Amino acid sequence: MRATFQAITDRFAGYQAEWLNVHVDFPLLQRLARRITVGAVRYPGLKIHEPRIMRLFEVVLHGGPQIGGWTTRQIHRAVLASFDLSEKAYGLNQLRYDPRKLKGHRLIERDALICEREHETIEHLLAMPG
Repeated sequence: MRATFQAITDRFAGYQAEWLNVHVDFPLLQRLARRITVGAVRYPGLKIHEPRIMRLFEVVLHGGPQIGGWTTRQIHRAVLASFDLSEKAYGLNQLRYDPRKLKGHRLIERDALICEREHETIEHLLAMPG
């Protein structure tokens, strides 16, 4: 009986060692945790274990290629719906702050086509008389 349990324990220890053998890019995580300055703008460090950041990552990753054209309000609605949150628990201003940090750390970027469209719209509005 002892030999049987020893074999089971050895097999379990082998699997556990395999499962816990995680290779993480620690320098990347350290860089993300530090405050950075890009030009004149300072971005706080990312705490990827914060629920707000984890929720935003999950919505962005599950949104796939469609999320590129979403407005902040659409992303906000998706986060609220996905995690059954109230507007009071996670406000729109909080959401506006989080992607700014991700953008500062170069984890996300704006779609150039969207920027061009917004720029054209602004130029169009400025050119309108009256």
